[in-house]
Amino acid sequence: MNAEAYAIELARRLTQAEAGRFRAQGEMVTLDDAVDDTGRIQVVDAGSGRTEQVIQALRRAQALPSLSVIAGRRFSQRALSELNAAEANYMDDRHLRVRLLVPNMLIRLQDESKRPEERQAKTLRLSGAAGGVALALLSDPTRDWKVADLAAQGLVSLGAAQNTVVSLEAEGLLERFGLGPATRRRVTDAGALLDQYARDATADRKVVARGFLLNNGAEETMRTVSRRLTSEGQSIQAWFTGVAAAQMVAPHVTAVRTFEVWITAHHSTDVILGALGAMPADDGANLVVMQGRKAVTVGSEHRDGVHRVSVFRMYADALVDPARGEEQAEYLRETIIGF
Repeated sequence: MNAEAYAIELARRLTQAEAGRFRAQGEMVTLDDAVDDTGRIQVVDAGSGRTEQVIQALRRAQALPSLSVIAGRRFSQRALSELNAAEANYMDDRHLRVRLLVPNMLIRLQDESKRPEERQAKTLRLSGAAGGVALALLSDPTRDWKVADLAAQGLVSLGAAQNTVVSLEAEGLLERFGLGPATRRRVTDAGALLDQYARDATADRKVVARGFLLNNGAEETMRTVSRRLTSEGQSIQAWFTGVAAAQMVAPHVTAVRTFEVWITAHHSTDVILGALGAMPADDGANLVVMQGRKAVTVGSEHRDGVHRVSVFRMYADALVDPARGEEQAEYLRETIIGF
């Protein structure tokens, strides 16, 4: 959504809240029958709602002569903290906080159950094979992609790639160029594509083993896990993800309490934990092993004895880590991903 689309939504919500009859005019929202500029509200676009985007929007709002509302797709927790600290007016898919001058009232609404830009009748979910295509697109969002190249890089069939790009076009996340064999696709909004992937990719997370092993520091523990899994005659390939892997590419002051790894082959819990020399554990587990399709490893890297998934898969998995995972995910997005 852009500022004009947010203005339409803001006018609708304010009118629905019985604050008066509001209408959108470009990036402005105006109260009907207002006698002066106190009934005008300027919408300031904060993109997907990340902290850095919100800070920039707050700076722009400071220079505006009229009342302003910071609007974003979904604000992160840190972004909400910045908005509340600034006592700003704001709106995303879950929150509305606006102190109106005319009429003089504070409107504050919250809906934690609502998903951003909820898709009522659409079936596309960027998990499984479709997730592999999304990871390929995110790896080079300015490229003009052929479907065959997306299938190859996304580690999926040509049919799965074709179905995914058609659905992404229908949602406005891809645009098409050319005809026939010359047809190419390009990402229209990399940030929106990543947001949707991060929401849908949670469906991939099938935990097959939980255990406990000694934590000798993030990088040394990951090297130890990798070494043990590929020895002992098992040759279990594993890719680290989430907060632990993110620390290797974007070091942040966050203690790594849980190590998450992906495997793509079928192994029993006993085989996995036996290869690791780890104790099975439900409560107090610091190692989580998930089994998924090869597509979750699209864009993976091997460095310093550790295989790790792409930064986009790291981001999606870090977001669901309850121990400051969102903070690490946002830092990874701001410093490495950039959109």
